[in-house]
Amino acid sequence: MVKHALSVDLGASGTKVFLSCIRHSDIELREVGRFESFWYSRRGLTFWDVDKLYNEITDIIRRLEKTCRIQSIGFDGWGVDFVPLDENDRKLMDPMRYFSMFAEQEKIKEEIEKHKRFINHCVPGQYQPFNTVYQLMYYKKMFPDLFAKIKKIVPIPCYLTGRLCGNYKYEFTHASTTQLYDFSKNEWNRDICEKFGFADFLPEVVRSGTIIGKTSSGIDCILPATHDTASAYAAISGDLSDTLIISVGTWCLNGVITKKKELNSAFILKNNLAVEGCYDGSLRILSNTPGLVFWQKIKAELETDEKRQIDYSELLQLSLKHRDFKKTIDVDNASYLLSTSILPTLQNDFQTENIGKILCGILNSLAYRINQTRTILEQGLQMRIKRVHMIGGGIQNTLLCEKIAETLKMDVYAGPTEGTALGNTIVQFLSEKTIQSPEEKSHLLEKASGMLKYT
Repeated sequence: MVKHALSVDLGASGTKVFLSCIRHSDIELREVGRFESFWYSRRGLTFWDVDKLYNEITDIIRRLEKTCRIQSIGFDGWGVDFVPLDENDRKLMDPMRYFSMFAEQEKIKEEIEKHKRFINHCVPGQYQPFNTVYQLMYYKKMFPDLFAKIKKIVPIPCYLTGRLCGNYKYEFTHASTTQLYDFSKNEWNRDICEKFGFADFLPEVVRSGTIIGKTSSGIDCILPATHDTASAYAAISGDLSDTLIISVGTWCLNGVITKKKELNSAFILKNNLAVEGCYDGSLRILSNTPGLVFWQKIKAELETDEKRQIDYSELLQLSLKHRDFKKTIDVDNASYLLSTSILPTLQNDFQTENIGKILCGILNSLAYRINQTRTILEQGLQMRIKRVHMIGGGIQNTLLCEKIAETLKMDVYAGPTEGTALGNTIVQFLSEKTIQSPEEKSHLLEKASGMLKYT
C-alpha cells in the first residue's frame, strides 16, 4: 500500500490540508481540506481558537484513514504566537493573535524602550512588537495570575502535534522566530530568559524532522520545519547561495540563506533584519514586511461595500488595467494594518480613488521594498545576488511577479504555489526515509515546482 503524508499548513488567512505520496518518481500533493484559521475577539483582544482548529483537523484525519494509510502528519504555521500550558500540559488560554500586539504594545511601551537594546544585544533580529519575547512581557504585566501558572509554552503547530501524541516540544525553526533563541549557540538565551523569568517554561528544542510520537491510530507525529516560511524554503531546489528568496502571501519574507552562525549583529540591527532558522540548521537573513495583506483588507472592504463575494482574479484584472501606475507607499507603516478601514487611507496616500491604481500601487510598493532588501543584503553581506526565486500563494499574482522582475532588473523564477505544504511534506519524507538522498529530493522538487519565469 502507498504510504501518505498529511501536511497541515496553518495560515493567518486560512488553513489548508494536503495528502501527499510519492508515485512513479513524482510527488502527488492533493488538497483534502480547507477552512478558516478560527479566531475570536474578547475584551479588545483577538485569540486563535486552537480547539476548533484541532477538531477540524482530527475530523479530516478520521475521514482519510477510512480510505488510505497515513504514515505521518506534520503542521506548519506562522511564527511568534504560542500556547501557554500548565504542569499537566493543559492549555491555560488560547494563544493571542500577533495582530493584537500592534495596538497592545502601548501598554508595555516603557518596558520595550527600557529593554529593547538589551534584547537586541543578546539576540540580534528584527524588532516587531509581536515577537514572542514582547508577547511574554505583555502576558507578565497584563495577565500576572496566568503568567505565574505557565509551566511550558509551545507554538501552535507544535501544540496541535502534541495534542495528537501527548508530547510537547519546540521545533528549531519556530524557536528562531521568538527573539529568545540564540542561533549561534543553538540554545535559549540564558540572559534574556533569566532576566525576565522565562527560563522555567521554555521546553526542549528539537531539530526539524523529529518524530515526537504517534497518534492513537499509529500515525507518526513529525515536527517538520514548523515555521511556514522555513517549510516554504525547504521546497526550493538547487544552489541557493546567490539567490534572493521571496516567500509571499499575507506577509512578504525576502532574503538569503547562510551557513554562518556568527553574524554581524550591528548590520542585523541597523537594518532591522530577521534571522530565522531553516530545516537543515542554516539561517535565513531577511526582511519581514506586510505582503498581500493589503489586498486581503481591500477585498474584505469591497465585499462589505458591494454586498457580494469578490475573487482575487477580479482584483488582478483591475490592477492590470493600470499596470503603468508608478506611485508607492511605505508598506512597513504599521498604521495601515491597524486601520479598520484601509481604503480611505490608501486613496489619500495614492492620491486616487481608482481601486485598480491602488491595487497596482501596492504591488509597486512591495517590489520597491524588496529591491531595498536586495541592496542592503548585497552590501552588508558582500555578496552578489544573481537570481530571484519566489514561492507561495502570492505568486499567483502575476503582476506582482512582473513588477519584481522589472524593479530588480533580473529574472524571477516563481514556483511552487503551494511551496509551504510541499516543503512540509519533503521534510516528513526525509524523516521517514521515504526520500533516500539529497539527489532524490532535488529531482522530486524540480518536477513538482511548476516553475514560471518572469523577465
